[in-house]
Parts: sequence; structure tokens; C-alpha cells
Amino acid sequence: HYYADFLINTLEEWTEQLALPQLSDYGVQARDLETIVEQTSNRNNPIKLTREEILSILSSRLTGEQPSSG
Repeated sequence: HYYADFLINTLEEWTEQLALPQLSDYGVQARDLETIVEQTSNRNNPIKLTREEILSILSSRLTGEQPSSG
């Protein structure tokens, strides 16, 4: 998971540097994340992410907390 963790850390740095808003700033709520994951496709993603990894990334963008790695 080295590359996934590296990507997440890089995106978090950019998010902080650019002061990008959290998903909650757009009205996304925790109950919406499952629906978003269900509608998400990995087909053009160079790294295949599991449902749990996608949910973790979305959760981190909702709350601003670091996703758990593993």
C-alpha cells in the first residue's frame, strides 16, 4: 500500500496548501458516502482500490482526518 499511502499524503499536502474545502462544505454527509462508493468505478484508476479504501479516503475528505492505512 506504499503508493496509495504516498498518494493520500501528497493529496493531503496539496489540500492544505491550496486550502481546499472539505466534502462537508458541499453538503456531503457521512450517510452519503456508501452511495458515493457504490457509484464509483476503478476502471480508469491506475491503482485498484478496495471499497474500504475508497470509503476511507472519502471519509478523510469529509472530516479532514487522516485515513487509516492497512
